[in-house]
Amino acid sequence: MELTLTGEYAIRVLVFVSENIDRIGFQITELALECGIPDQYLRKIIPQLTKAGILVSQRGNGGGIKLAKSSDEISLLEVIEAIEGKIFLNKCLLSPDFCNRTSWCSVHCVWIEAQDKLKEVLANRSVKYLAEQNKLNRKKLTDSP
Repeated sequence: MELTLTGEYAIRVLVFVSENIDRIGFQITELALECGIPDQYLRKIIPQLTKAGILVSQRGNGGGIKLAKSSDEISLLEVIEAIEGKIFLNKCLLSPDFCNRTSWCSVHCVWIEAQDKLKEVLANRSVKYLAEQNKLNRKKLTDSP
């Protein structure tokens, strides 16, 4: 499983919005500029995140893009699956009909364990956590001699 550029951009936008949570809403053009994402590309990502219930997009005065729920309730797993679909490390995990060896294959058991661990790590990292880590990392950079 490789995270696509679309997934990377989605995470980048959500972390930025979480870092600037005191703001009421963002325009797509502003988010694209701040996050270094092509505007037209971002316009394809925002609806996916909105459909998944991660973002809210409101038109008109006082509108814009904002988080649909608290950033500590949005896991990295939720974001990735909203953009990329369910995570499967191997095709045998996607469907039991893919391989007739799954009932006895020792590697199949390893794929299951690795996939479960990956999902666990991603599920336990919130957008808020990532935003806080960004702030700390930037502070370390500016504080270092």
